[in-house]
Amino acid sequence: MRNLLGDRREELSRWDTLRNERRDPPERRLLVAYYVASEALATAAKHSQASRIDISLEQRDQSLLLSVRDDGVGGADTARGSGLVGLMDRVEALGGSIRVDSRPGTRTQITAELPLEIELPRPVG
Repeated sequence: MRNLLGDRREELSRWDTLRNERRDPPERRLLVAYYVASEALATAAKHSQASRIDISLEQRDQSLLLSVRDDGVGGADTARGSGLVGLMDRVEALGGSIRVDSRPGTRTQITAELPLEIELPRPVG
């Protein structure tokens, strides 16, 4: 069997992994949503001087929408902090989007939108 498949074994193994991911995308989305909320809370506690932090999580159409908002001093900058960059990388890797609104002197709001289903290409052949 090994000789018959040759280099295709790795491709088939990868497809099997992707096919399995197609079965359970909500769990992956929830894990990333949890990570975003955790990192946003840690960042707010460390830097924002906020007296209040609000978190909302809702399903809108085929997306999971997470919002973390504080009443702190603002000024969060994705160019200066690896935590925010890490959030962006994780969300975008799943086909989602993230927005950080944090002007100096005002509140900070981080909004992440994660699709609930992955669109994967079908194998050829």
